Amino acid sequence: MSTYASILLEATEHGWVATHREREISSAACPTRDEALADLDEQIALEDGELELSDETERALEETADEYDRGETTSLSELRESVEN
Repeated sequence: MSTYASILLEATEHGWVATHREREISSAACPTRDEALADLDEQIALEDGELELSDETERALEETADEYDRGETTSLSELRESVEN
């Protein structure tokens, strides 16, 4: 038996966003639809516990945790670049 999910792909001013409607999980805004779908897969795997963030990523998230409160933001792509470099 197959299980089907309703995935919404939207072009926003910041890029493509994929949303799993039933689970209410979305990707980050990405340059392409394929990247948005891949990011959605990653978000679902994180939510299901099938994937864990690296210690480096956890530290980067902790360092930027108060940016929203200070009126500053960091995009997911910028955060990934800083962790990768």
